[in-house]
Amino acid sequence: KVEQRFRIRQTFPTALKEGNIHLLLQPQANMRLGKLDGAEMLARWREGDKWLSPAAFMPVIEHDPALIRLLDCQVISEAVQLRRRLLAQGLDLRISVNIGSRHLLHPSFLADLDSALSGCPDTSFLTLEITEVTALTDLPLAVQRLEAINLRHVSTSLDDFGTGHASLLYAASLPVKELKLGQEFMRGLLAKNAHASVTISALQFAELSNTRLIAEGVETSEQLAFWLRLGGQNIQGYFLARPMEEEQFVSWVRTLKLHPQASPPRYASDDLLLLARHVSVNERLHRLREMRAAGVADPLPMDVPPLETCPTGHWIEHRRAAYGHLPAFVAMDKAHLRRHEILAPVNHDGSIDLLEEWGNVIHSLILGIDQELIQNQHSSHMRNNREGFYI
Repeated sequence: KVEQRFRIRQTFPTALKEGNIHLLLQPQANMRLGKLDGAEMLARWREGDKWLSPAAFMPVIEHDPALIRLLDCQVISEAVQLRRRLLAQGLDLRISVNIGSRHLLHPSFLADLDSALSGCPDTSFLTLEITEVTALTDLPLAVQRLEAINLRHVSTSLDDFGTGHASLLYAASLPVKELKLGQEFMRGLLAKNAHASVTISALQFAELSNTRLIAEGVETSEQLAFWLRLGGQNIQGYFLARPMEEEQFVSWVRTLKLHPQASPPRYASDDLLLLARHVSVNERLHRLREMRAAGVADPLPMDVPPLETCPTGHWIEHRRAAYGHLPAFVAMDKAHLRRHEILAPVNHDGSIDLLEEWGNVIHSLILGIDQELIQNQHSSHMRNNREGFYI
């Protein structure tokens, strides 16, 4: 690994000069509005007929102040040129580029930025995504630099929000206009309670601070549906498209047909517990299947509360007036009582089949609530203006 890092540091400047560092484009979209917002420029290194993984070279580049400065300056200049080419083809899109924290704190950063933007009459198309946030060793200086960037009508973004030990502190302290939720949270959104909780908190923070939040790494329709139910809108990931060369990107945009995602609607805060229960069941099912594969026969212990203090039971009673007419709600009510009768005495999840059945009941109710909310929106002509507090 030491030899590999040394080789990367030695060969990167030449690779950049000779055009072996390719800048691909990955689209970003507001799925609630059905609108393509822009694209992020991503650096990829090609050696002959092989592509180096960004994970193999970007950490080395980001930790070297000279190399990250070299890359950042070229990427911003390329973004300006790309903007001109896209406008000439009638495409008015935002362009996001990554900026290393070490470069942001470098004494020449603002001069580098001004040089790259020289001759560009409108800079509002550009967003600078700050990477390696924990490397911002001088927070007051970082604030000054970001404020100076904002004065140049360039937007700023915090990359991989939620993944660093101080991400929330940085998000609260830095004058950025956008947050990028780390893609690991989308991967675990449907199966890990901790990831779902961080996602909910990020959405709450973004709404209260009037900050745009983009979910990175959205790959499936199930992830997108859950993101929309939580109140999310903006996404980036393979669900839309993989990173593309410029020519392919332009062709993709020309044929793109995005429609506003009326379904699933945004859930009220009262119904977050139902979504959390769905995630909990998925998480426990995953653990049970792992135990079965490992030959562990013992059931997974669980803390079964008394029926009168059960949070799920309280939710059922609280939302009976709203959803009690739905067949799926009636089915969940019965299944919930049955689970207490069967599982409370033995204090474990029982068989995988029983847990899968419970998960299917919850999922059916979620789909039923989706349709109920859509019908309510349609009849009242008040899309996205339902009563109550929303995350």
